Amino acid sequence: MPTTAVIGASRGIGLALLTQASKTSQVIGTVRSTPPPATPNTKYLTLDMTSESSVSSAASQISDGIDTLIINAAMGDDEKLVQTSDETLTRYLDVNVVGPHRVIRAFLPALRKGKGRKIVLISSGSGSCGIQVETGGKRGFAGPYSVSKAALK
Repeated sequence: MPTTAVIGASRGIGLALLTQASKTSQVIGTVRSTPPPATPNTKYLTLDMTSESSVSSAASQISDGIDTLIINAAMGDDEKLVQTSDETLTRYLDVNVVGPHRVIRAFLPALRKGKGRKIVLISSGSGSCGIQVETGGKRGFAGPYSVSKAALK
């Protein structure tokens, strides 16, 4: 049975991805704090993408290979870019851009052991300049979330 790792699986899209993947594969879900109730074929690890040691610790707990790595974890809020402090923008970039880079680097040995060797980055239409222009910026074009999701693409 293939193994899928879902980074950011505590709620929303990440939890839905974990639930769907658990129907056809073993799943490793990561959460920053308390995991949701266990489901068949799943196990949870604690992982904070802003912490190199947390990411490394989670990756070191995977002894076998993984076939697919899905990076869903992110931060986002409804903020205007011109009203965002440098510190807040830096935090968005750390979580939504540098965080996935940390995860990929740490989980690469497990991916290399797997057969599928797929990396899936969950982004957003908010990161598309084309979509933002077409919709008149109604999807958050001005915010630091959009900037960070555009950088992830």
